[in-house]
Amino acid sequence: MYGEDVDFCWRAKKKGCKIGWTNSAEILHIGGASSDKPKNTQWLGEFKGLLYLYEKHYDKFAQGLLKILIYFFILLRCISFFVLGKKEYAKTYAEIITNI
Repeated sequence: MYGEDVDFCWRAKKKGCKIGWTNSAEILHIGGASSDKPKNTQWLGEFKGLLYLYEKHYDKFAQGLLKILIYFFILLRCISFFVLGKKEYAKTYAEIITNI
């Protein structure tokens, strides 16, 4: 969910393993069942997971560029949700900016 699967596949491919997928598997997921603030925890985890992948597999330039893009798009989402009247979403994104 936070990049572990991508990291595992990248490392396996580097070792010569073949990577595949299936569209016949089914997973039942109860979103946010283990968190009192699911969106904050989930969204922050996704951004931190992406940053972790870049720290592990890419150079400093790519890491910095990604961080700039993440901040830009989080800020854009924050403003957009505020304008649309979804202030809880805007507040959650504002909290995420301070926690990355």
